[in-house]
Amino acid sequence: MGKYKYSCEFGLGVYCCYKTIVPVEHLNDIIKSKNRFHIYSILATPKISIRDIKKDNTGISFKLIKHLGENDEEFEIKNLDIFKLGLDYNKAEIKCKYPNNKLEISFDKDYLKSYYNDFLKDKINIKKSELMQLKKSIIDSQRLFYLAPETRNHQNEMEVLYVGKAYGIKRTRTALERLKAHEKLQKILIECNHDYPHNRIYILLMEINTQIFSTFNGIEKEFLSSEEESEEHLKNVMSNLPIENQVINITEAAIINYFKPKYNVDFVNNFPSTDHSSYRQYFDLDYNKIIVELDMEFNNMPYLKLYTKTNRLDNPFKAIEYNLFNDPNRKDMYDIFRNVDLN
Repeated sequence: MGKYKYSCEFGLGVYCCYKTIVPVEHLNDIIKSKNRFHIYSILATPKISIRDIKKDNTGISFKLIKHLGENDEEFEIKNLDIFKLGLDYNKAEIKCKYPNNKLEISFDKDYLKSYYNDFLKDKINIKKSELMQLKKSIIDSQRLFYLAPETRNHQNEMEVLYVGKAYGIKRTRTALERLKAHEKLQKILIECNHDYPHNRIYILLMEINTQIFSTFNGIEKEFLSSEEESEEHLKNVMSNLPIENQVINITEAAIINYFKPKYNVDFVNNFPSTDHSSYRQYFDLDYNKIIVELDMEFNNMPYLKLYTKTNRLDNPFKAIEYNLFNDPNRKDMYDIFRNVDLN
């Protein structure tokens, strides 16, 4: 059955406090971001192309082709009002240049001005300056796939190819700085272009934050340690709060071991391990476990489901969890909440 080691147990909680995802070809667009991205992942998803574009006064009709290698999927999209403002799309100039992965939509500024004054002013919460930005809009094919009602039942899934961290040897670089000259990224791009030309590569960037989870057990009568040792454990943890680079190291290792991405080598088969000095703090302080929460909900796209051949992360209530001890007689700190008799 096992016992709890201490009357007070601690776990490291890591959560994603800010995230962004961009196609690799647009990585330079966010190079100047002020966010301190700590962890990044290289992802792959089927390319989507646009064909057979038609327009009328209510919207744009076209076909979306989801490239899956030998068997592509085709979706017919009818009368999509992309901007949801009731604009007359017959007034728009629409272009879709090779490789057919984005729509360029242009409206005459005089039409936009008159439309605002005649139909939108005082009716909806949009400024004239915002409407005038529609003089020229570029809509990515992946964005169209998310917008179209005909494709909403299709899951937004991406394969995890690689996971890395921002810190290098000098511990000074951000994830963006590291990616700019990343040999692994270049290798993945070359191999995917050759072996999987139907895939599109995305970069997921995550800024993480930490919290300490704790349980104070007043139910059990016996522990593996004395009460004096439990008190000393409490003091040690509270006086040695998480160190950023150690948090990043252990988070990277946990994510890699969970997914076991194709292009990762370190941590794939040996996490957690007391041999890893890069996150030694949590063994020295005898933490009970680590929980990594990667909520992949974005404002402008459906919930992102991450997967490899080994594992999946496909809902916001699922977390990556590992015990940080190898004593078979020691209990998980959250066992106290499991199998509770409520009668």
